[in-house]
Amino acid sequence: MSSPQLIDVPELAPEPAIAARLSAPAGPARPLLIRHADTSVLALPGRYCVVYIIVAAGNAAIVDVGSAEDVPLVSAGLDYLRVSPSAVAFVLATHLHFDHVMGADVAAQAFDAPLALGRVSRLAVESGSPIHWPRRMGTLRAIPGWVMQGAPTISGSDRARGLRFGFPWSTNRFASRLGPVLDHQQPVPGFDGWTALATPGHSSDSICLHHADARILIAGDSVRNFRGGEWNALLDSAQQYESTKALLRSLPVSVACPGHGPVLAGDGVLSRLATMGFWGTRQATGKTG
Repeated sequence: MSSPQLIDVPELAPEPAIAARLSAPAGPARPLLIRHADTSVLALPGRYCVVYIIVAAGNAAIVDVGSAEDVPLVSAGLDYLRVSPSAVAFVLATHLHFDHVMGADVAAQAFDAPLALGRVSRLAVESGSPIHWPRRMGTLRAIPGWVMQGAPTISGSDRARGLRFGFPWSTNRFASRLGPVLDHQQPVPGFDGWTALATPGHSSDSICLHHADARILIAGDSVRNFRGGEWNALLDSAQQYESTKALLRSLPVSVACPGHGPVLAGDGVLSRLATMGFWGTRQATGKTG
C-alpha cells in the first residue's frame, strides 16, 4: 500500500478567523489535496467544519457541508479538481449535528444530488426523531472547540434554512431526495475502495469513511485536530466511543481527515492522538472525558 501524496492548495484558502489563528495550537484548517492512484480527497475549510470532496471512479461525493455559505467553496473545489458538478453522486453527512449539516440540503439541491446518510441518521430522518447529543454539560464543553474553529456566527442563509437541521430539537426533514444508506463495513456505492463504518460515541449516528489501500480515513467528529490531533471529548456515549477508538486504531491509516482542524498525516497517526479532558487538559491514555 503506497502512501497518498499531500498537496497544499493555497488558492482555495479562505482568510482564517483571528480566533482560530490565536487559540488553536494546530492552527486553522487549510485546503489540502490528498492524491492516491485509486482516489483523491480535497479538504476545504468550511464555516463550521471541514468539507471534503471525494473523487473515485469518475464520481464525486461531498462530505459534511456545514453551512450554505460553503457551497461556493465546494464549487471552486470541483473546478480545481476538474470535476463536473454533474459528477456529484451524492452529498453525505457523517452525523446530524448542525455544524456538519446546515448546508447539506442547499448543497444537495445546488448539485442536484441525493443525500447519503448512515443507517442511524437515516432512521432518525425518516422517523423525525432527533439524534442524541453529547451529555455531561456538552454545550459548555463545546465552547473551546467553537473558539478554535474561529468562533463563527450563524450566517443569515443558515438562519433562514439551516436551523431545521442538526439541533437537539430538529426533526431533520430534508427537502432534497434521500440517497443510499451507508451501512457498517459496507462499500460506499460508486466509490471503489471506500467503506462506511458505524462509529458511535461522539453521536449515536456517527460514521467514518475509510479507504484501506490509500490508507485514508474521513473521520467526521470521531477525530479532531485543534491541539495537534486528539480524540473527541464531546461524547454521547463514552462506552461506544471506546469501541470506536479500538476499531479505528485497527485500521491501516496514514492520513486522517478530522471534522475540525488540519489534516493529520504519518504512519500510525491514530496511535498518536491525545485524549483531552473537560477544558482541553490531557488525560491518561485510554480514558475519555
